[in-house]
Amino acid sequence: MTRASAAPRTRRIVLISTGGTIASRWQGTGYAAAASGDDVLAGAALPEDVTVDVVDLFRVNSSRMTTRHQLELLRTVHETLADPDVAGIVVTHGTDTLEETALLLDLHHHDPRPVVLTGAQLPFDSADGDGPGNLCDALRVAASVRDLGVLVVFDGLVHAARGTVKVRTLAADAFADPSGDPLGKVGFGGVAVRRRPVRPAPLALPAAARTASGTALPADTDGAAAAALPRVDVLTHHSDGDPVLLRAALAAGARGLVLVGTGAGNATPEIVDAVAAAVAAGVPVAVTTRVPAGPVAAVYTGGGAVDLAAAGAHLTGTLRAGQARIVLLAALLAEPSDAERRAALATRLLMAPEDPAAAATPPAAATTPAPAADAAPALDAAPAAGTVIVADPALATRREHDLLGDRDVPADAYWGIHTLRATENFPITGIPISAYPHLIEALAAVKESAAVANERHGLLPEPKAGAIVAACREIRAGALHEEFVVDVVQGGAGTSTNMNANEVVANRALELLGHAKGEYAHLHPNEDVNLSQSTNDVYPTALRVATISAARGLVEAMAVLEGAFATKAAEFSDVVKMGRTQLQDAVPMTLGQEFSTYAVMLEEDRTRLAEAVALLHEINLGATAIGTGLNAPAGYAETARGALAEITGLPLATAANLVEATQDCGAFVQLSGVLKRIAVKLSKTCNDLRLLSSGPRAGLGEINLPPVQAGSSIMPGKVNPVIPEVVNQVAFEVIGNDMTVTMAAEGGQLQLNAFEPVILHALSRSISSLRAACLTLAERCVTGITANVDVLRAGVENSIGLATALNPHIGYTAATALAQEALRGNRGVAELVLERGLLPADRLAELLHPDHLTGGTARSAN
Repeated sequence: MTRASAAPRTRRIVLISTGGTIASRWQGTGYAAAASGDDVLAGAALPEDVTVDVVDLFRVNSSRMTTRHQLELLRTVHETLADPDVAGIVVTHGTDTLEETALLLDLHHHDPRPVVLTGAQLPFDSADGDGPGNLCDALRVAASVRDLGVLVVFDGLVHAARGTVKVRTLAADAFADPSGDPLGKVGFGGVAVRRRPVRPAPLALPAAARTASGTALPADTDGAAAAALPRVDVLTHHSDGDPVLLRAALAAGARGLVLVGTGAGNATPEIVDAVAAAVAAGVPVAVTTRVPAGPVAAVYTGGGAVDLAAAGAHLTGTLRAGQARIVLLAALLAEPSDAERRAALATRLLMAPEDPAAAATPPAAATTPAPAADAAPALDAAPAAGTVIVADPALATRREHDLLGDRDVPADAYWGIHTLRATENFPITGIPISAYPHLIEALAAVKESAAVANERHGLLPEPKAGAIVAACREIRAGALHEEFVVDVVQGGAGTSTNMNANEVVANRALELLGHAKGEYAHLHPNEDVNLSQSTNDVYPTALRVATISAARGLVEAMAVLEGAFATKAAEFSDVVKMGRTQLQDAVPMTLGQEFSTYAVMLEEDRTRLAEAVALLHEINLGATAIGTGLNAPAGYAETARGALAEITGLPLATAANLVEATQDCGAFVQLSGVLKRIAVKLSKTCNDLRLLSSGPRAGLGEINLPPVQAGSSIMPGKVNPVIPEVVNQVAFEVIGNDMTVTMAAEGGQLQLNAFEPVILHALSRSISSLRAACLTLAERCVTGITANVDVLRAGVENSIGLATALNPHIGYTAATALAQEALRGNRGVAELVLERGLLPADRLAELLHPDHLTGGTARSAN
């Protein structure tokens, strides 16, 4: 199944379903994984600009996720990423062994595109389950981040695969790294990533995964089939422990052992002797601890970690038992030629702090191709490009300078010191500008057009211009969006956003020129990327281009909803009902006429929206600081405009008066007013739908809205109009956003409006929310509406409003008397007309025919 948004550009995510609680249904005595990936996806909201392909790989409970299942998943992930059109992968998985699977995938993951694991603590058929929200967050992360490896997304947080374990059996916040912080969080429609994970260079796909076959592995795979894979056992030490279980595991064929010690990784002298014997026999032994957080450390002797390390055991740092077992398994599956090389590989994968190789820094370039599937593990090769493998991420920094002094910036960050200060100064919404991909792409387009213009005017050498253009094109294609980290609401008229863009473009361009990030002597964010520009013309221009692009999605969504209402209008064209004014019976009409008005209102508003968007095509690029074009060469504005028009495909025009254009936000006010108009009319439509469907017995009950969820935690059988209700709330938000835009536009002083960041935020939220509301209302409500024809017919026949239709033929006085008597006696108007002989029966039937009552637009309602 594929579910797609109506946006012109989408990111394709592959969802691999493996079972677990997120797919579990009640089986009479307990829960078991039974729901398909399509079923799981159907319950989740789809992020904007994302399409999802579903692969049903397994339906197994997490406790039955064997090594063979994990290797089959590993192979499937690699095969999926062989398709360059795939933007990322989401794996739905049971929570009990998710930490092991995540690390196995991460140890073999060499692609910049993410693999995101998620699941649920509440079963699939729970009324308030956490699965849909987790899946939506995972899809959003998979579509937006790069170069972070395999991730775990759960309860709104983004975790690195390494070190993340299940810390709660039933609570929603199931996962954490007890020894570290999350990488980031998901919220307000965006993904905020604060750091990169610590990862070793990835392994090649093991032969056991390359030869795995059969995607329908039975849940009880064991015996001879499992015996072909290396056995790694986990043993827990206690104060009365002895080597009996360790030796029994070896006798059973264990090729690797994980010893869960006490404290910082301690046992007894007898167990130390047994470990030494195992290591001498070529069996790697990893030592972890039963303590939830903190590293395993060589502190104690007398059977402690000092002696265990001397006996040849691997200390696992902050990895706990499940993931330590996966490391040994991966080392064994890689099949090094001898025990010594196998031990070296295990040490590197465990990244124990005492391992000197773990402190190596990665090369600057981030374009190393993925290793071949059949490549042997290179134990002494340089780490994969872009991989951070320092023991302490805080040590991986570079020093940058600005007018306030020096600061250390993360070495692998594409942003720099100006962005760093902005993130510290503006912790306002928690929403980074990367939450608005249209803005990032527009900024990149503006920077690209400026580089083209600067080269054409002889200001920028071709190598620099070419590198800037190439970096901008990568960003417009979706790369590095996670590097745009400043808060969307900020002081400085958007300066922080412009600086963030300058630094990301500059550092990527430096890499393309063969230099390291931060080597600004070769290409500078301000002197080269920002050449002939100011925030005051870059930001407004990018805001306009971004808003035009975003508005296309809203226009298309409105067309979808308009079509849904038009379809219902045709379907209900012969269903007669009573029209109402001031909630009182008026005159008959058809249900089709009622629904056609909703379609017409949307059509009118789409036209108004197009008119408002047209005003945004006038830009001030080339105005620089206040509109005088200071520091830009003659003709630059027109050259940059032409380049931007070619890049975006938009009919852009340079404002006739750049001083006026730099300070005037009238076009944004106009657009916001149209968005408010759309919201008001959409909300009125939803009010109508809720009234018409009210009941179902004690209200109007003229139409039925499709039931989409249980309506009450206490009232059985109750179904609420939740889709119209959520659209109402979107409308309230948009109306409030319009006031924000109004005040921000009014608040500007003299030659600049400093409040365009909040205008961007308000407009983007309004457009995005309205787009989602239109699609949701069409898909989840309007297309499933049905008419209660009998209720509608009875309403017409019993309504005193029929007296109005007879008024020209029997007179106002007689019609009024009829209406009053019908109301007092609870009788029909037609019945009284015949009883009093006011009209012949055939003439009455002619006057009360649906075509006559509705202006000739209705057919018989029978």
